[in-house]
Amino acid sequence: LTDLALTEAGKRAALRAGALVRTQAGGQARDAQRFAEREIPQLVSDVRGGRYVEAIRKGAGLLARAGLSLPQRAVVYRQLTEAYVALDAVGLAATSCSEWRRADPKSALDPIELSPKIMGACTGERRPSAGAPTIPSDAGGAGR
Repeated sequence: LTDLALTEAGKRAALRAGALVRTQAGGQARDAQRFAEREIPQLVSDVRGGRYVEAIRKGAGLLARAGLSLPQRAVVYRQLTEAYVALDAVGLAATSCSEWRRADPKSALDPIELSPKIMGACTGERRPSAGAPTIPSDAGGAGR
């Protein structure tokens, strides 16, 4: 379609139509960002309050909206990382951490601010859950 011969009036109409589409897309992105500005504090509150399932629902809903800014995506993925860790969803936590770090490459993994489980999810270290059953290396004395 780029090879179509247009009159000057047709070219002007195509330019106006393209500008309108770009303006609408920019408006949708801004609407998504404003919505996120209102929802992110509640997401953070849900994580701090231990409402992890609700936080995951909100975080996924925010990410499903196109147009979030990179800093907003970083905050959402950071909160999802913590919520997934709290629910022992190690793979989802690792994926969220990876997305968090991609959205905010300057974010520091500070072991003073982050729990060992979050650090493990972000660095790939697997730590057994508290109370997880362990299998002794010489169960039943078979190696005697």
